Amino acid sequence: MLEQKKLLKQAFPFIILGLLAFVIYLLIFVDINEMLVTIKQADLPLFIFAFASSVIEMIFFRVSLAVLSCATCNGYNISKGVYVFVGK
Repeated sequence: MLEQKKLLKQAFPFIILGLLAFVIYLLIFVDINEMLVTIKQADLPLFIFAFASSVIEMIFFRVSLAVLSCATCNGYNISKGVYVFVGK
């Protein structure tokens, strides 16, 4: 648990730096007025559905990765990890 917090503290500046670089890219290469017009024309329910689907997919990926890594770290081989994950 302590290692994860340490890793997060080390990664946090890079996350902020990446977001800052993205904002600078938008300011330099993208017309803000055109972007706002495009956002206003977007279908909001479809956008919310796509965003929620992406978040749910990331959650399922993380859970499946945790199940597979837990099954393989206990001395099982990868086929047993897939067996635990699939359940067949």
